[in-house]
Amino acid sequence: MILSNIITVIGAYLVGSIPTGYLIAKWAGIADIRNHGSGNIGATNVARMLGIHFFFVVFFIDACKAYLYLRFVQSMTHHARFHALIAIALLLGNVCSIFLGFRGGKGVATSIGIMAALMPALFGYVFGVWLIAFALTKTVGIASVIGGIAMPMIVCYHYGIAHVYAQLSITIAVSLLITHRENLARFFQSLSF
Repeated sequence: MILSNIITVIGAYLVGSIPTGYLIAKWAGIADIRNHGSGNIGATNVARMLGIHFFFVVFFIDACKAYLYLRFVQSMTHHARFHALIAIALLLGNVCSIFLGFRGGKGVATSIGIMAALMPALFGYVFGVWLIAFALTKTVGIASVIGGIAMPMIVCYHYGIAHVYAQLSITIAVSLLITHRENLARFFQSLSF
């Protein structure tokens, strides 16, 4: 049982590590997307270089990787704390991919997949916050940070701060703040007078 759990966690990290944006950009003719645009492998940078339709392809695949893996794990066990551990392994893989020298994406699509799998009833609220933030800022990265900050507030209100999903949502929010720190710095600089 312990061995199978360890294998499942490692599997989650490896699935999260699959660099979707890097592979799709390479397939589309860009040898290394990290040498272009923002240098990130995520959907936004791929779309910046290849067109908006690539955003949806990369985002959808990254979200589905997390969602489907978690649904698979949920079919094996109903242990919420183990689900949260799997979610963190998936997110870590996306942000620190073993296939790209422990560099990776920013974790937005993976976080969406995690929430859709573990907290589907609350997904719409967080997505609504993201839509409003995007409408106001016109920036995917900043909207993602705002949605990420809203996530633990919504989850803690629904489940209570002691719940494992509340703790997971706080971990995701911190991760998004860290991976979007450059976006945040640029955004606040643009607001200075």
